[in-house]
Amino acid sequence: MFRLTARFEMPLQAQLLFKRPRTDELRFGTKFDGFDVDLYLNPDVQSYRRLPDTSEISNEDHYWSTSKVKIYVSRDEDEIPPILLDSEAKSNSRYFMERRQAYIYAACEVFNRTILFFKYILHIPNLLNIHNPNLFHPVWLDENGAKINSAGIIGIPISLPSAERFSVKPLSRSHDIDLLNALNNPISPDLTEQLLSDAQTAIFQDNLRRAVIEIAIACETTAKQYLEDHGEIHKVTVKDYIDRVAKQAFGKSFKEDNRSHYDNIDFIFRCRNKAAHRGELTYRDDSGVMHSVNKDTLAGWWDSAIALIDWLNANKSP
Repeated sequence: MFRLTARFEMPLQAQLLFKRPRTDELRFGTKFDGFDVDLYLNPDVQSYRRLPDTSEISNEDHYWSTSKVKIYVSRDEDEIPPILLDSEAKSNSRYFMERRQAYIYAACEVFNRTILFFKYILHIPNLLNIHNPNLFHPVWLDENGAKINSAGIIGIPISLPSAERFSVKPLSRSHDIDLLNALNNPISPDLTEQLLSDAQTAIFQDNLRRAVIEIAIACETTAKQYLEDHGEIHKVTVKDYIDRVAKQAFGKSFKEDNRSHYDNIDFIFRCRNKAAHRGELTYRDDSGVMHSVNKDTLAGWWDSAIALIDWLNANKSP
């Protein structure tokens, strides 16, 4: 038996954020389809310059980011690579070609599970799954970790999100078990989580009109999911669902429990109507004053949308 390993360096479309000592070895092991797979999250460490919402320079040993991950895929093979027996053998011999796709598939599956975790649990924007695994090429390693054969990778531009805003979270030690569980059991985001992720991506791409529409749909979808059976479907607005209908359904009103968040939900839908029908990022408040919407406005609305969804989840009928 020969222990063969394929090493992959996977570039990211966005930075992964970390709030923990940089001396931590961020290695997460799992098994997939007969392979032992090790995920390393700190091969390309970059310091994250400032703490969120302050001018304070962060301690780079505790707050940092990375723009790629490494994945090692290993299993026992019945045959020794021909190149180790014959120095004249070509590095891309049939031996490697016959095994290449299986190793790549295992690496991509673990990579995509990692992306799902950072995207839907830690809310890092602008992350995409791999749909074309042939973009990535393994570096083959022997039983001692020595290189047998290697090839290049495709670089992808990266962007740095703002930590702690729009639900973005850095990976801390408290998340390690959750990440390991996500590698073993891939996350399956529900419709609301997908809508919020799309809205977040739109925000970081400065597509605020789309973000407003996606946030409104996420609020409406969740409200109707829990409350539609308690109201007249064609006559009830989202404001009614989370106030009057919620009061009838489970004895609580979001308007009464969270008035400032409730008002923001109202403003989201006023702006959504203008954004969808006129392409305008504006809304009128109750006094008739017209307001323009910017990223700071959306930050407050985002928090209110999350508060509403959390409130609905906490109060849903069993």
